[in-house]
Amino acid sequence: MPIYDLSYQRYDGPRRLGFLWWTIARTTAQATLKKPANSRYLFFIFVTFLGFAFLVYFWRTATEYATALFEIDPDTGSLEIRLGHYKFPLSLVFFRYLSILFWPVILYVITSVSAALSADVLGGGLTVILARPLRRRHYVFGKVLGLAGPPTLSATLVIFGAFVLLWGYYFNFFQMLHHLPVLLCSSLYLFLAGGMCGLSAVAFHPRTSTFRKSAGWLFFYWFGTWIFSTASSNQALRTIVSMGSPIHLLDGIYLWLTGVSNPQGVDSRFLRDVITGDVPFYLLPSALLVHFLLLAWRTRNLFVGVR
Repeated sequence: MPIYDLSYQRYDGPRRLGFLWWTIARTTAQATLKKPANSRYLFFIFVTFLGFAFLVYFWRTATEYATALFEIDPDTGSLEIRLGHYKFPLSLVFFRYLSILFWPVILYVITSVSAALSADVLGGGLTVILARPLRRRHYVFGKVLGLAGPPTLSATLVIFGAFVLLWGYYFNFFQMLHHLPVLLCSSLYLFLAGGMCGLSAVAFHPRTSTFRKSAGWLFFYWFGTWIFSTASSNQALRTIVSMGSPIHLLDGIYLWLTGVSNPQGVDSRFLRDVITGDVPFYLLPSALLVHFLLLAWRTRNLFVGVR
């Protein structure tokens, strides 16, 4: 029975057991935000927005460049960015921006693993925490949210600010509605990437008791297959290997949802195959779901030996 039912008048904790994950998330986020390196990662996220805002303002005020850089298709109302002889849709521009924002998010999570989990797993605190009326899935969810929440929310705010900035300078209301799916897909990309980063950090931490090995497992999971699939020239082999790369899966889902039809400006051969239809789209969310289920199953090792 919760202690607020035992006449403790000054209890200010959660009133429902289902919300105990929020306490775990809040304390985890507070612990991660105390690390100086993480503050620099969050600062870098907002610096990218300042750079984006400077470019938009510069080309908006310089008329001879603005007319050459930004073009709105009169038929579809789509904003296109012209660089030389190439035209890139807004979805592809945001795709490049998301690729930049992903780095501080994953680095934030990797450097926060020791502060978020080591004290519980190695210090014996996990036994004390689970002695309370707390389910294991609530503990994992709270840890994932506390690890990935601050950088993911910061990156989402930056993407939202960039979209509002373009709306203020170049869109009318109806053109904004036309480009709104790009903003929604960008937010979905960040939430999925942040959630997968946090879940993988929790899943791989029990394999080792040292920060370096834990960070090594995370880097191998996120970038090992990504590098190998990028270097592969065989389409069948490249597709199989890319199914093991969460980065390629997230990128492919974003490009398909935003309707990018021209592989021009996309460097990855696998992503070009996705755009041209050589790789069926249903493979991407299916493979991403398998990643999620395997990581969720892997988190069970966090509780080995605990009650």
